[in-house]
Amino acid sequence: MTPVARVLLCLVGAAALASCHLAYVDGAPPAVARVVATPATATLSVGDSVLVQAVALDDDGRAITRRQRLPRWSSGDTTVVRLASVAVPNLDVGVSAARAHAVRAGTVVLRAESGGQRDSIVVTVR
Repeated sequence: MTPVARVLLCLVGAAALASCHLAYVDGAPPAVARVVATPATATLSVGDSVLVQAVALDDDGRAITRRQRLPRWSSGDTTVVRLASVAVPNLDVGVSAARAHAVRAGTVVLRAESGGQRDSIVVTVR
């Protein structure tokens, strides 16, 4: 994992953990108001990869920490970028992560979706 990816993982994880609302533990998770994915864009060379992360937020901007609300990743073109799930050490922070592997040159949109809300990342492979 690159130093930048480690920093991003720590920042997103810390932000999600800081915004957790423990009332969700026993009750049903709230509706997803929005999904936030990072980084917004990435430029890779064939063979490189980047860690992408997303979190589902409620109306108050707090991370939704239930597994059924974790964003799911998809690639608009798996011949350009393939995604592989990455285990997040503590799923209770609400972060969904994947490694985006550059397969061939092109531009693709990666989507993170939860509860009918989504965010996207544009990846360019050179």
